[in-house]
Amino acid sequence: MPGTLRQKVLVAFLALVVAFSAGWKVQGWRLTIKHEKYRREQAEALNEARDLVDRLESLYRNNVAAIDARYTKELEDAQAENDRLRADLQRGAIRLSIPAKCPAASVSSNTSSTGSTDATSRADIDERAAAEILTLTERGDKAIRQLSALQEYVRSVCIGGE
Repeated sequence: MPGTLRQKVLVAFLALVVAFSAGWKVQGWRLTIKHEKYRREQAEALNEARDLVDRLESLYRNNVAAIDARYTKELEDAQAENDRLRADLQRGAIRLSIPAKCPAASVSSNTSSTGSTDATSRADIDERAAAEILTLTERGDKAIRQLSALQEYVRSVCIGGE
């Protein structure tokens, strides 16, 4: 009997080891499946995040390009208009003048060709001064347009609303 007890204990021990090993293996399979599911979910989330970043970058580039195109065209149009005005001014097609009031004592007794005795008239501005005025207005217009473009950039791209 002592031999059979020993055999029973050995068989029970081996059965326990086999059961433990089988449980260990099954647990490993279960954890592997769970781990793979977690990795797959994380990979999908990462891909979604990358897609979102790509869409936002594309939107950013499109917004900047639209702002740049619009304000570049405005600047070019304004420059063309200023160039036209400068050319007209140089060839004498237009003149810059300012309203001027002549004192009543200096008004002659002769009336103007319209028959009016109105003491308000216009004084022409010197060509060089007119060119300087045009240059100053060009610079001012350009600065205003650049500032407007920057403000739109901040509103639409940096802040994200319009």
